Amino acid sequence: MNKTEQLEKLLRKFRFDRPVEPGVRERISRNKKRQFTAIMKKTGGYTFSFGIIASLFFALKKLGLGVSIVKTALILAAATTAAATLIAVGVYTAATHMSEPLKKDDALIEAEKQAADLAEKKDLSPIAHEESRDAIARRIGVQLFTADIADKKMATTVTDAIAEELAAARGGEYTVNARRSNDGKRYGMILVGSVERHDGAYTITARVSDVRDSRVIFYASEEVLSAEDVAAACKSIARKITQSIPAGNPAAGK
Repeated sequence: MNKTEQLEKLLRKFRFDRPVEPGVRERISRNKKRQFTAIMKKTGGYTFSFGIIASLFFALKKLGLGVSIVKTALILAAATTAAATLIAVGVYTAATHMSEPLKKDDALIEAEKQAADLAEKKDLSPIAHEESRDAIARRIGVQLFTADIADKKMATTVTDAIAEELAAARGGEYTVNARRSNDGKRYGMILVGSVERHDGAYTITARVSDVRDSRVIFYASEEVLSAEDVAAACKSIARKITQSIPAGNPAAGK
């Protein structure tokens, strides 16, 4: 008996010459991961990270992708790095956007302090002392709105528009446009605000505070999609201020 015949005999003896039944093939395929994991644990080469790599490896195998353990580890490392980068970018972006409103408020507070100092200096005016405390308490001093250098003209337009709307609604006696001459009139409330442009759109923010203690009496913000809508936003802000602080209600005096 030659070697070929011996090999054929061995194959028949151990049934290697018969095709593997579909059920057996499925069971073998299904138990590959479990058996592989058991072997690696016995040899001491199994770790938590290796378990993740092995799970991904067999998942890719089921999808018909012919990858090795090494390639699977590289894929997992690349995916983990990309995910960490996206999370870091997301956290940085969120933190940046959360800090923007604080910066805006700081700018308004600074403008408010400057306006309050200016109002206090004007307390020595002879004309101011002739006015009643009640009239002063009811009056709003509209300060020049803050804006980027490129939008200074728009800030001036917004300031004048809101001042004119307030004068029409509350009366010129109870509204002072501090950007222009105020004839020495004192005011018990200060209106400060900002104009910000974002890709052609505008955000107008306004706040009314008590001159004496900087207590916020009113706050509003309007967003418009274009410069053509700014006038309507100014009217809306002035209307809300009038409704919240009518001329007959000395809000700053309370």
